[in-house]
Amino acid sequence: MFMRSFHKDGFYVIKILEDLNYRTDISDLLQHLQENVSRGNTNIALSFPAACFYTPHIKLLAQCYKIVSASNGSLSIIADSDEMMESILEILGILNLQTRVRVIMEETVLRV
Repeated sequence: MFMRSFHKDGFYVIKILEDLNYRTDISDLLQHLQENVSRGNTNIALSFPAACFYTPHIKLLAQCYKIVSASNGSLSIIADSDEMMESILEILGILNLQTRVRVIMEETVLRV
């Protein structure tokens, strides 16, 4: 999985650079997230390039939240469109995480 990571305003941002499909291997993202949380980067922001989430990606969001919250961190998701924001909020509602994961429209809104 192609991704770029950087620090911004107290967050460790992981930006996925390829479109996700049902067969996308997400294990690299989980490993990268776990390594960085263990290094003390507990405020994580994820940025995805597309609004289409499949079952493995929904599971990924739940796993990311579990990893980050176990370290008393916070998880934010950066949506790149209104459609994507609606999709992510719907998924978070299904997972009962809508009040625990912040969804924002752009990186400039990140604040710890």
